[in-house]
Amino acid sequence: MRVVDAVAEWFESAGFTHYFGYNGGAIWPMLDALIDHPELEGIQAKHESHAVHMADVYYRTTGRIAPVLVSKGPGLLNAVGGVASAMHDPAAMMVFTGAGSTHVMGKGGMQELYYNGFEDAVSVFRPVTKGSWMLMRPDTVIDVLNHAYKTAITGRPGPVFIQLPFDVQLAPVDGTPEPPTRRLVSSRPRVSVRGWRPMAPSASMSRRCKPTVSPALRREHTTSALPSGRISAPAQLRRRGPLSPSHSRHR
Repeated sequence: MRVVDAVAEWFESAGFTHYFGYNGGAIWPMLDALIDHPELEGIQAKHESHAVHMADVYYRTTGRIAPVLVSKGPGLLNAVGGVASAMHDPAAMMVFTGAGSTHVMGKGGMQELYYNGFEDAVSVFRPVTKGSWMLMRPDTVIDVLNHAYKTAITGRPGPVFIQLPFDVQLAPVDGTPEPPTRRLVSSRPRVSVRGWRPMAPSASMSRRCKPTVSPALRREHTTSALPSGRISAPAQLRRRGPLSPSHSRHR
């Protein structure tokens, strides 16, 4: 079994029924594997951005994800605007794209983004997605897809981006693809508030929490620190009042 065959089976096990996309050389192996799964209906758009927007509306109307398949280079760059819209609105989405083989990365392959690194396409999508991955190991593809799927639908939904190099798509793998589980990544046991009751403080706790002041500090605060014969400002204001005769003389 090739990696793309495992991904196609994973699509079926995840409950996908449709996928959108635009054909391109870097994604041919993926499309070839999907031919053997007629239960997955593929819809070709007229432009990569159209495919992204169709998947966006599909999620909003059905509550389910429909993968988007685009090619490398101009294909994936045409999808950035629609992916950003799905990130801000938001809508869950999985965008798959191809890439050149790993042994030609960084060597000026046609339509490759490599000027700052092999993962330049991932860097383009990272600011407008909840997660972006370039998968270099065939044996971890399904694990990453499960993580990406849960990331897309957990909490605030949003798009994720997965890039598969050409030789990784055709690499052989063994085993049965594991579908995403119902327990999400962010699931945590929570305390039930239905049976919660506030705890009354005990007598010992009240004694421990009662503030104490040393006798020396108490005497220091109660003894006036002003020189004899003088009175404090508040007492002087109380004696003279706010409108004393001295105030009127200075008017």
